[in-house]
Amino acid sequence: MADTELIPDALWRTWQPALSVYLFSFRSLLPEDREEVLQDTWAALCAAGRIVGPGDKALAYRIVRNKAIDLLRWRKRQDSHVLHPAKDPEPFIKTAFSAHAGPEQAYLRREELQLVQCFLSGLKDRERELLHLVFAEGFSYPQISRLLAIPLGSVKWKVARLRRQLAESYEQEFS
Repeated sequence: MADTELIPDALWRTWQPALSVYLFSFRSLLPEDREEVLQDTWAALCAAGRIVGPGDKALAYRIVRNKAIDLLRWRKRQDSHVLHPAKDPEPFIKTAFSAHAGPEQAYLRREELQLVQCFLSGLKDRERELLHLVFAEGFSYPQISRLLAIPLGSVKWKVARLRRQLAESYEQEFS
């Protein structure tokens, strides 16, 4: 069986955009780094030695996460490469303006979006990654616990703490 048959192209085409967006959780990854990580993930999935199916989505996220962390650690050891933050670290946050929204609603939504973007930009990579997995990817807490190799209670506590911090920021800004 050829390597390309181990993961169907259609499946990879559905996963790749989501994995690409997930990689924005790692602020220090440059665009070429994200592309390299995706290629390494494809190779790792093909080398799994078994047919990869839709139920292996968490496996794909685990592999892409490990590849990203490995690359960042390697870059840190090299000292010859300066890490730059991504220009747009929040591609998964989009404004969803109604076609019928008035100017006041549009202004308030922009203000809320700016607040959330500012909040997210102040977080550590690990916290941004956690929020991305919960809200953008829809993973359950047990799935995230396995994926990030941290206790389930820690996942629940961290998400609750981050929600509380965002709510406090919202209250300070809009009260």
